Amino acid sequence: MDNLMLGIDVGTQSIRIALVNENGNVIGMRQRTHFIETPKANWAVQDPDSWWNIIKEECPKLIEESNVKKEQIISIGVDGHMHAAVPVGYDGKLLSNEVQLYCDKRNSKIVDDFVVSDAWNEKLYNQTANFPITNWIAFKMKWIKENQPEVYEKTWKFLTTKDYINFCLTGNAVIDVSEASGTFLMNCDTCKWSDELINAIGIDKEKLPTIYESYECIGTVTEETAQVLGINPGVSVAAGCGDTMANLMVTGVTEYGVLADITGTGSTICLYTETPVKDKRLMNLRYSAKGWLAFGCLDSSGAAYRWFKDTVSENETYESLNVLAEKTEAGAEKLFFYPYLAGERTLGSVHSRGMFIGLSTRHTKGHMVRAIQEGIAFEHKRALEIMEDAGFNIECVYHSGGAAKGDLWNQIKADIYDTEVRTIEESESAVLGAALLGGNAAGLFDDILKKAKELLRVKKAYVPKESRQQVYKQHFEIYKEMHDVLQPSFIKLGNIDN
Repeated sequence: MDNLMLGIDVGTQSIRIALVNENGNVIGMRQRTHFIETPKANWAVQDPDSWWNIIKEECPKLIEESNVKKEQIISIGVDGHMHAAVPVGYDGKLLSNEVQLYCDKRNSKIVDDFVVSDAWNEKLYNQTANFPITNWIAFKMKWIKENQPEVYEKTWKFLTTKDYINFCLTGNAVIDVSEASGTFLMNCDTCKWSDELINAIGIDKEKLPTIYESYECIGTVTEETAQVLGINPGVSVAAGCGDTMANLMVTGVTEYGVLADITGTGSTICLYTETPVKDKRLMNLRYSAKGWLAFGCLDSSGAAYRWFKDTVSENETYESLNVLAEKTEAGAEKLFFYPYLAGERTLGSVHSRGMFIGLSTRHTKGHMVRAIQEGIAFEHKRALEIMEDAGFNIECVYHSGGAAKGDLWNQIKADIYDTEVRTIEESESAVLGAALLGGNAAGLFDDILKKAKELLRVKKAYVPKESRQQVYKQHFEIYKEMHDVLQPSFIKLGNIDN
């Protein structure tokens, strides 16, 4: 009887649950959609109870339709969208059904005030290897403390998305290093909570969970939960990791110096390094194995394309829109798209907004779609350029996520990045990565990256086309120039109350 690993991926717009065998093959999977709610400007929330309810409903169905015995399931690994701040009370009950997500920017004033205060200094930057931005959990906690003091006082532990699911599974409140490094509260040298950072922000250390490595076992499934899920109690549960890290594990990021682009609802371009790259224009997060990821991040990439489809082209499919874009020349006839529908992180202002610049009567939907895809690639090219200037030689980019499914966007990225772009065979990489972490925690294998490397299968490679190089090089310089010119206006606009 084969051992099976259960992987759970709590994505921004869908939840996937999969059964994976020891060879890394997905033998069954269930998926349910869910959505981000935006009750106010700059707010982005979800209900953690909805995550758990979907998992409770879908897990028994997966086991039944996969025709497996519950005794075969020996481990669970969970990943989730990052930087949520889930308050759990001293009685173990959820204290809010509107939890701030990674792209929630309501705390921007708190961040702005902190950056200009006496509390922020170079010593703190060197401890965290990150610049203060709205995404970090510390500033979400601070917002709750100042605006929802009754919730803050009742909070026993602040958990992340996947840590809340792990709490529901095991009753243990913990966090892994990948999420802890995204709190702005962890010392990047020791991977422990930093008293200096905690005191500078002004929050309570006891409300933070214990830090584990992503592949470590944090406990086992309780009897009550096992009965609900249709599995045996005592199943090993890994600490898990952020969805980006789970995705990267099985998309080629197994050796230092490898670069990957993950483009889904949001997107990241990540460089795998031994230590953090201390450039304030980049972010650094601990990997789910050894080492670090230096990356640029965009909160609205696939979401920007989805916005265009839903508001401008609701009767079109993505496939038909891509066909229109393929008929358009590189550069979209000098039309630029800036994908800041949810603001920016480190390369611009939280107040930045999405824009088309250069529209004329000649432009069609095809031009606009191509401009969207090129604009997102230009945005990541900015981070890639910083990495190259820091001395890293980029030989290829592994590309995964929804954007990697079609030829057009892959080729656009190869042309703009000026390097080979490789897609992979595995289409469900995040849930597979989560499952592998569970398997490692249960002792099925002892080297998570070695196992991930064994499973890597390149699907197709896209080589830059020389005929487009000059167009894109010129457009990239103009893209950066217009971006910088507009930043002061965005900040002024953001400071207007209505």
